[in-house]
Amino acid sequence: MSQIVQGAPPQSIPRAPLLLMDDGGSMAPGGSMAPGGSMAPGGPMAPRGPMAPGSATIPAELPLQLHEVRWFHTRNSKYWLPFCGVDSLKLEVMHQMMPVLGEATPACVDVMGDLYEANLKTRTCTAIYWTDKEATFKILQGTWFEVQGDKWYPLEEAEAQAIEKKHCDPEWRIKDVKMDTTPADNESIAKPLQEIVIGRLVLEKCDIIWMDDGIIYKQRKDLSSFLVLKMGEALGKGTSFSGICLRRGYRESAMADEEEPAPVGHLILMVHGIGESLDRSPISKSTTDFREACTQVAKKYFPELWNEKRIEFLPVDWRTSLTLDDGMLKRITLHGIKTLRDVLNDSVLDVFYYTSLKYRQEILSGLHVAINNQYRLFIKHHPHFLEDGGTVSIFSHSLGSVITYDLLHESRVAKNIIHDDPVPRPPASQSSPVKVESCGEPTGVDGGGDEVRAARLKRLHDLRGEMAELERLLGVSSSPDHTYSLDFKVEHFFVVGSPLGMFIVMREHESLVKRGHRSSASLVPTEVCRRIHNLHHPSDPVAYRLEPLVNEAYASIKPVKIDSSGSKPSKTALDHAEGPKSDQVLAAPSDQEGGWWMSSLMNIFPGSILKPDPDKVYDTDSHIPHNERLKERIDFSLKEGLVDISYVNTLTAHTGYWTSADCALYVLLQVYKSRRTRNSM
Repeated sequence: MSQIVQGAPPQSIPRAPLLLMDDGGSMAPGGSMAPGGSMAPGGPMAPRGPMAPGSATIPAELPLQLHEVRWFHTRNSKYWLPFCGVDSLKLEVMHQMMPVLGEATPACVDVMGDLYEANLKTRTCTAIYWTDKEATFKILQGTWFEVQGDKWYPLEEAEAQAIEKKHCDPEWRIKDVKMDTTPADNESIAKPLQEIVIGRLVLEKCDIIWMDDGIIYKQRKDLSSFLVLKMGEALGKGTSFSGICLRRGYRESAMADEEEPAPVGHLILMVHGIGESLDRSPISKSTTDFREACTQVAKKYFPELWNEKRIEFLPVDWRTSLTLDDGMLKRITLHGIKTLRDVLNDSVLDVFYYTSLKYRQEILSGLHVAINNQYRLFIKHHPHFLEDGGTVSIFSHSLGSVITYDLLHESRVAKNIIHDDPVPRPPASQSSPVKVESCGEPTGVDGGGDEVRAARLKRLHDLRGEMAELERLLGVSSSPDHTYSLDFKVEHFFVVGSPLGMFIVMREHESLVKRGHRSSASLVPTEVCRRIHNLHHPSDPVAYRLEPLVNEAYASIKPVKIDSSGSKPSKTALDHAEGPKSDQVLAAPSDQEGGWWMSSLMNIFPGSILKPDPDKVYDTDSHIPHNERLKERIDFSLKEGLVDISYVNTLTAHTGYWTSADCALYVLLQVYKSRRTRNSM
C-alpha cells in the first residue's frame, strides 16, 4: 500500500462506521444511497445493524461502477495522487474494454491535459512532447483503500484484486455463516466487544477480516502491528482489535465534467537558450513553470476566454540531440577545475558553436526539425486544431531567440502540409537522399555499420571545415534564402532575455533591417511571422533592445513598461496589444503624459524648432512626429520591484522569465487581444 500524501506510516485506528451496502454501492462523504448502489450527495450515512448470531446471510455484491473506481499516479512510488475525474473515467473505460477488444485496444490514453499518454498494459504514464528523467511514471487502479482519518490510501492492485475476489465470491455469501467468536489467530478480537468475524482472507503480508456489522479490517503481520496490539491489551485501553479500516470504492465519484480542459485555441512553442545539455533546468520544466504561471493569471483575468479556448505551451529542445564536434571538445578539455569547465562546455560554448560557420547550419537544422516535429505531434493529438482556427506563436529565450530569428529569415511557410510523418533529421534543405562516395565506402543513406557511420561523420566534418574556410576567404555564405520550410505561420514571436539586437549589429544591421515599415515587418518577414515582441528585465545583462535598429530616435525613449499581474491590464497595455496603427491613429491626441499637446506642437512647428533634447530619456514616443513613429512598439520591459537591486537581480534576471506572472500576463494579453481583433474582422 502506498500513500497519497506525506505523513506518518499507516497506524491502527478506531473503527469507522463503514458499511458494505447490500447492492454493492459505495459511499461518498456526506452522501445518501441512491438507486443502483451509488451515492447521491446530501444525505447522511445510516449504519447497517449487526446480523443475528448463527443466521447470517451475506448479501451479494455488484461490481464497482465506473465512477467508483479512481486511477492514481506517482513519480516516486511512495505518494499516490489521484487523476482528475475525466481522466479516471477514460482510463477505467479503456481498462474494461481491454478483454473485449483484445489486440485492437488502443495502446495509450491521453491524460493530464493531453500532455501524457497512459499505457494500461505497462501501467505507466509517459510525456508526449518531451523526454527527461521525470517523463515516465507509474499509474495504479484504485478499488480498495485504507482509511485513516480523512486520508485514503489505495491498495496495490494485486492485493486489491485478491480482496475483491473474496468479497464478491458467491460461494460464501449465499449460505449461512457460522459465527466465529474466538478466531484461532487472534482471540482478543471478540472477547471484550463481542464482535463476530464472518470472513477471513489470509495474504502474505496481512489478513483481511470481514465483521458481522459490515466493517472490513486489514490486520498486518509485521512487528509494529503486533506490538501495538499487545500494548493495547497490556494497558487495557482502547479497542482490543488492531486493524486498519478498508473501504471499497473511492470516496469521490468521478464525474465526466470534472476538470474537463477546454480545447486548445493557441499553441506556443517554447525554445530554450544556452545550457540545455546541462540538464539542470531542462526546457520541459521551464515550460511547465510558465504554463502554470499563465494558467493562474488567465483564470484571474481571462476566465471566460481561457475556459473557451485555452493556450497550450510545448517545449522545443534543439540542443540535446546534436553532437556537433563529435566529442572532440570533451577530449581536449583540461582536468583542472573540471566541474567548472564542463559547465562552460555545456552552456557558454553554445554561443561559439552557433557563431561558427562550421556548426551554424547544423544548429539551425536541429531547431527546424524540433519545431516542426513538435507541431506535427501536436496536430496528431489535436486533429481539429486547424479547422477550429488555431494559431501558433514562438517564445524564445536567450540564444534560442537568435537562432529562431535566423530560422524565420531563412524559412517559408509550407503549403499542402502532411502532418503524419516526422521531419527527417539533417540536412533540412535536402529534398531527396544524397549518395556520398568516399574512400570506397558504401553509398546511400542506408546501410553500413558503426565503423562506416564513424567514417562518414569524419568526412562530413572535414567537408564542413573546407566549406567554412572557402566561405571565409570569399566572404560569402552558402545559405540560400528559404532553406527551410515551416509547417505554420507564426502569429507572435516573443524574444525574451534576448541578445538578438547585439547579433544584428555585429552582422551589419543596415542590410538586415527594413526601416521603411516602422513595425515588426522591419525585423521579421511578414509572410512567416506577424509580430515580434522583445521582452526583458531591466537588470538582465544578456538582453538588448531592437527599436533603435529600426529608428535611432528610440534610443532616447524608454521601452514600454508592461503591466504588473497584481492589477487588471491597463488601457495602455490594451492599446499596445492591438498591433500596428495607422498614421491617422498615431496623429490623434494621446492620453499619455504630455502626448496631447506635444503631438500638436510637433505637427504645427518645423522639426528644427522643437528638436528633442538628445541627452534626455523620454518615457513615451509622443514627441516624435507621427509619420516617423513606430506603428507598433517592439521593446517591452518588466517592472522592477520596490526592493530590486540591479546588481543583485543580475544573478536571477536572465532566468526569471519562466516563472514571472508579469511576463505571463503580457503573453496572454497579446494572444487574446489579437484573437479578438482577428475574429472581429
